[in-house]
Amino acid sequence: FAAVVDRCLARDPQGRFGFVNEAICRALGRPADAVLGRTAGELLAGDGGARLAALHAEVLRDGGVVSWEGELATDLGRRGFLCTAGPLREADGRVSGSFGVLHDITERRRDEERQRHWAKAFESTRDGVVICDAGTRILSINRAFTDITGYAAEEAIGQTPALLHSGRHDAAFYRE
Repeated sequence: FAAVVDRCLARDPQGRFGFVNEAICRALGRPADAVLGRTAGELLAGDGGARLAALHAEVLRDGGVVSWEGELATDLGRRGFLCTAGPLREADGRVSGSFGVLHDITERRRDEERQRHWAKAFESTRDGVVICDAGTRILSINRAFTDITGYAAEEAIGQTPALLHSGRHDAAFYRE
């Protein structure tokens, strides 16, 4: 079990980092003293720094919480992040900067892409495919299954493969 640690930060009104946690430093491949006092634009390649600066500016302007999902290029490579930023407020309610939390979604994106590929293969094969749960209840079928058996998804899902028993064979046939 690996602990998931989000990257947390705080910025002053000019966008300079005033606080970063160790996860931010690891993602940037730099120690805290090389990050503090600098802006995202100074630390991130490509348009990532500009995008984070725009989130910061939006928080300062509107005083609300904003989110963005995208890729950022760091010294460790390109990673997908879900970024959430919100206002840091003084006791009188005045916005004095922004906080940010960056959640790495790179693996989730890879998993979603793999699932899309599997779904394409599932639907495009000419073989009838049935996916069942541990109790042998049908969870999903592909189009070829419907073409071969005549059973539509609405008829098959929730049933067991016994749905396909013809009544012409005995139990020994099905055990084999």
